[in-house]
Amino acid sequence: ALGVTLDKLERYEEALKAKKTAVELEPDNAAYHASLGVAFYQIDQYEEAAEEIKKGVELEPDRADYHSCLGLVLSETGRWDEALREMQRALELEPNYARNYHRLGIVLSKMRRYEEALRETKKAVELKPDFAEYHDTLGMILYMLGRCEEALKEVEQALEMEPENKQYLASKESILSAM
Repeated sequence: ALGVTLDKLERYEEALKAKKTAVELEPDNAAYHASLGVAFYQIDQYEEAAEEIKKGVELEPDRADYHSCLGLVLSETGRWDEALREMQRALELEPNYARNYHRLGIVLSKMRRYEEALRETKKAVELKPDFAEYHDTLGMILYMLGRCEEALKEVEQALEMEPENKQYLASKESILSAM
């Protein structure tokens, strides 16, 4: 619980220490390993992140969110085939979970497979249209495809939901500068 609280305060180094302690106290707790993996991810230590999330997957192989999180982390290290396998497993386990499609869209976008990324991210938006982050991601993929008017519309939807979000404001600025 302390690690999660520190995450929310963006005190990632402290969160990492708290989560390491939790894993030491309960080494068979999949959620603690996955959470520690996310802590490593937040400070750009991707190999360590993948290792911990893999432990979570091994302990609870039917948790779709662990598979999609692992896929996202693996994509940071350029391990595309493994990342896509994890994403596919997440979708097999939970085919109606928007976050799985969103994460797959991000991975495909990093691979510069923008049309596929667009398709998957649209599914995330369809499943959860009231989630601002999905609209921003969709907007940025449309931007990468040169579809700036559509991109702007999506990012503006995100900003309607979260008007002060710095990431969405930066997305809007990038799109407007390209128009």
